[in-house]
Amino acid sequence: MHLLFHGVLPLGALAGGAIAQALGMRRALLIGAIGVLLSTMWLVFSPVRRLRELPQPAVRW
Repeated sequence: MHLLFHGVLPLGALAGGAIAQALGMRRALLIGAIGVLLSTMWLVFSPVRRLRELPQPAVRW
């Protein structure tokens, strides 16, 4: 999993550079900040937020 996440870092850097080149640095940073905020919204509005303890795992034989 670690390799998967770090493997796409160059693609993100390339996309960020292209956006900064096309729209300017300030707009590129704003787009990145909005992306970070939006990426956490699924967790904020999911049932995970209301969990108080971990569910019990299913027993498998």
